[in-house]
Amino acid sequence: MLTYVCDAGAPACPEALVARSPQEAAWLLDHGYPSSVLLARYAQLSRTELNAMADAGSLAAMVVYGVRAAADGDTREGIEYVVAATQRGSIYGYYGLSAIFQNSPELMNIVEAGAYLRVAYILGDAKAATELQRRLPGLTPGEQAMIDERAASLYQTMAGARAPAPRPLQEEP
Repeated sequence: MLTYVCDAGAPACPEALVARSPQEAAWLLDHGYPSSVLLARYAQLSRTELNAMADAGSLAAMVVYGVRAAADGDTREGIEYVVAATQRGSIYGYYGLSAIFQNSPELMNIVEAGAYLRVAYILGDAKAATELQRRLPGLTPGEQAMIDERAASLYQTMAGARAPAPRPLQEEP
């Protein structure tokens, strides 16, 4: 279950994908987060192969495929896949939507990018707050307020105000 660890020699390993306990690893798996190993494997797949995994129902593949499709210029298809993952319970999908709104030239919007990470936080991923600061450093107080307001709206509409499922951050005794 503790596949959500970073190998010592691994390249960039996002903190959001690291589990410090079996409980946290189970939470990541349940909420559609890929391990760093799985992300590396997905990076080696063609878009067609990744699409097949997404269509087979892998939440992590749906998010990664959607982000890749958007990066390739198929923004609508990309968003559809990531939104479908969030509707099936993927909190990681909000990270994907954030990446799309941060990196797609036609959609680039820091408020949207930040708001999706804030929704991940509201839904229970405490590490999303750190990811927000890493991805969007130097936000003004006004931008932070707009992000929070937009996140509140997205939480009500897109997330259906579902109850948070707090990420276990410490090993349970």
